[in-house]
Amino acid sequence: MCNLTINELHNRNLDKCYFVIMCFKTKINIMEGDEISKKDIYIFYGCNILGVRKFLDICIVNNFTKPSDWYNFLLKLKKRNVETVLYANIPNNKILKDSLMITFKDIKVFISCYEPIDTIFKYFNARYDTHVFSIIKNIYLSDNIDGYNSAVSIFKEEFNNSPFLYDILEKDLTSIKKYYNFDIILRKHIFCFYFYREMRKKIYTASHAKYYFNTTDELLESLISHISIMESRCYCPKKEWLNLINFIYSSNKDLIKNYL
Repeated sequence: MCNLTINELHNRNLDKCYFVIMCFKTKINIMEGDEISKKDIYIFYGCNILGVRKFLDICIVNNFTKPSDWYNFLLKLKKRNVETVLYANIPNNKILKDSLMITFKDIKVFISCYEPIDTIFKYFNARYDTHVFSIIKNIYLSDNIDGYNSAVSIFKEEFNNSPFLYDILEKDLTSIKKYYNFDIILRKHIFCFYFYREMRKKIYTASHAKYYFNTTDELLESLISHISIMESRCYCPKKEWLNLINFIYSSNKDLIKNYL
């Protein structure tokens, strides 16, 4: 991996099956002609059925204005060998969500746990990151619905001096309830809080290291050593991942056995 060029990174064959596709977003300044424009960037990672993470692609979201744009982007992943994606964890982007559901049969799409976190940080200093991170994590990853209700109550108490915040996030926090239809072992690895936090920090640092980039490949250049590290190690301890494989295998036996 460490000897891959950016071109190879864009064009290499990918795995046939991904347990989850994860999407990280950031903003960078891009030089366009003589002007610098702020652009929304999505960086896509996949975690394959063996628990290994791999960089998939990067795109400028502002260039994707129609469903066909996202559909064509996802078709490029299929042309690079991807056949099956079980789950996706993405920003709140309905067109991308719909395109994923059209492209990959039976995929289940979840909205990123960082959507409410990013909303909170619009109003509060990032130094509260660890504490806020823990509060939101418990809303998503409590063992049962009683734990979820308790976590939401803690959220209200924490921000009781800013009642507008709960009103802003009420719809998002309520929608998380539907994720409790999924077992904790699935939710834990779909939302993968610690990996998300680590990746976002690296992306944030890289994207703010320069005032502007000429291309997204320049951003990738600054991330490539971290991408190498991520791809060289398992997503979680093997025993833990084995438990997940056994869980998804029990309900997707005919599909999963083709990829093991």
